[in-house]
Amino acid sequence: MNARRPATGPILIPRHRRAILDFARNHQHWQDGDWTPVLFTNESRFTVSTNDRRVRVWRRQGERYANCNIVEVNHFGGGSVMVWAGIFLNGRTDLIVIDRGSLTGVRYRDEVLRPVVGPIARAIGQNFILMQDNARPHIARVVMNFLDNEGIETLDWPARSPDLNPIEHAWDMLGRRNWENEGAINRDEYRKLYPTTESPPKFYGLPKVHKKDIPLRPIVSSVGSITYNSAKFIADILSPLVGNTTHHIANSQDFSERIKNERVEDDEELRSYDVTALFTSVPIEKALDIIRDDLISDTTLDERTKLSAGQVVKLLEVCLRCTYFVYNGVFYLQIHGAAMGSPVSPIVCNLYLEHLEQLAISTAPHPPLWWFRYVDDTHTKLKKRYAQEFTDHLNSLDPDIKFTTEGEDNRTLAFLDTLTVIKPDGSLNIKIYRKPTHTDQYLNFSSNHPLQHKLGVIHTLFHRAETVISDPVDCDEEKLHITEALSKCGYPKWAFDRLNKPKDTSKPPKDSTNTNKGQVVIPYVKGISDALKRIYSSYGIRVCFKPTRTLRQLLVAPKDKTDKKDVTGPVYLIPCQGQTTRGPCSESYIGETGRSLKTRFLEHRRPSSTSSEVSQHIHIESPGHHVDLEKVQILDREPRYFERGVKEAIHIRANQPSLNKDGGATT
Repeated sequence: MNARRPATGPILIPRHRRAILDFARNHQHWQDGDWTPVLFTNESRFTVSTNDRRVRVWRRQGERYANCNIVEVNHFGGGSVMVWAGIFLNGRTDLIVIDRGSLTGVRYRDEVLRPVVGPIARAIGQNFILMQDNARPHIARVVMNFLDNEGIETLDWPARSPDLNPIEHAWDMLGRRNWENEGAINRDEYRKLYPTTESPPKFYGLPKVHKKDIPLRPIVSSVGSITYNSAKFIADILSPLVGNTTHHIANSQDFSERIKNERVEDDEELRSYDVTALFTSVPIEKALDIIRDDLISDTTLDERTKLSAGQVVKLLEVCLRCTYFVYNGVFYLQIHGAAMGSPVSPIVCNLYLEHLEQLAISTAPHPPLWWFRYVDDTHTKLKKRYAQEFTDHLNSLDPDIKFTTEGEDNRTLAFLDTLTVIKPDGSLNIKIYRKPTHTDQYLNFSSNHPLQHKLGVIHTLFHRAETVISDPVDCDEEKLHITEALSKCGYPKWAFDRLNKPKDTSKPPKDSTNTNKGQVVIPYVKGISDALKRIYSSYGIRVCFKPTRTLRQLLVAPKDKTDKKDVTGPVYLIPCQGQTTRGPCSESYIGETGRSLKTRFLEHRRPSSTSSEVSQHIHIESPGHHVDLEKVQILDREPRYFERGVKEAIHIRANQPSLNKDGGATT
């Protein structure tokens, strides 16, 4: 036997044991439906200046005090941060940082209950239950009065029973597994993944003008939400797993190349299948199991990330379970399927459908002769007598996934932007398909866009005709149609001639390896941007333009508008609102933050001698002066950390604010 450190646990007296037993007996018959509206909450403090004392080192005798074998420990507490969070059976809240100082009843009410718990309780309704421990801030009179006024029911939590609250296990996992310290992610990745935003996903709808009664297509914009960057990070890791089957279609050109030489006999038919509400139908647990198996068998995973397959799946689950959104000021929770609007959801749905289609085809008594799929749309050839049999088989595999089907229309079938035409002899002809509501309205030539974008419209449409259409006669007809449509949009003849001008092959190609020194993307302002491009090009820097202030941005605003105080990632200017003997105070400060403007502003306004030049000015240097959140100007917005620092430095250089002691984060 070897000596081991003993396990630790809370001290339990008989009263504690009886309370825990009573709690277990009272809730032993609760089902998932009973626990679904329960929000488990707690706060925890994480030490950032010392280790968890679980580190072990391998050393030789006499090397005990070698530098490489010494773990630094701060015996005087060191730096720490307190955070609060809540989790549901099917989701979680944002992580709330309790900045500076202890958590009091007033701060718990104002920083946690009112902005976070209250909206969730109203969204769920009268069945909502809050589970919190009996810490002093949680049972303070101001807190109990708030809960009574809001009609929020609480779930009694026996003392000294942390194992009864699932969020305690989450805190333990976070405390023990620091991926950055393990080397699984680097510092830049940590900054990208660490959530600092408080912006919720926003729900809106776009009209499907090509369908009867013009229904809305539901869309959730998760840009800037707490899991957005993590979802993009995971999407980059998972994307190489997609499309590794013979049934996957990359684009219309790929589809045309595959079937243009095929035939459809008299006893065969073409049919398309479409998944009903794919994103909200995919079973998350099954999808995670499939992705975990794919990652374990992926021999190239370590080339894309240092995270293990289990860590990737764990972070993926967090992204997929974060399904709350706001619409018209009210919070909602998507209770089934992958989170709409998450960058990783399309990949998850694709991987799940790849698994399902392989199962369907391998187990079907009479499988289709071909099955090509792009996301949730398929193009299939079957024997006519087995079409209904396969449709029934397809819908019997998973109770969550249901397929609708459409057959040929006068020996034609639309798929993506192509139209498959069956000739009398059974051979196939591929044409371009346009929906009945298509208007032939393209980017107008007189619009304020770069010339390259307008010429790109011509090139794209002609390239599609040449690569998708199988018959040369149909290709010529399509090009004539494109020319007539674009001419109505103001495109001159010289623009088409420029596209058809043969390239000069006598000149040797330029060696881009020595001249290309990078790429910049700048807003397009006619005249100015073109001059900047010439300057950049002289230094071997490639320039791309992006349009700004489009008509769509000015006229279409389907999402809930974000209040100024809730804007995340701003570069801001805070002017002093005080008065001097010579008139209004002219002092000002420019800063940046990845969090909400209100959160950072309150830190500036809080009395402190070190945290903020604004605080020093209004509390120490000029007592009686003050700042007002309504007077704060948002100079720019940028979600990326480094780029936001660059913009801050530019605005500091341009405005010369008197309270800034340096030139910004990048100087």
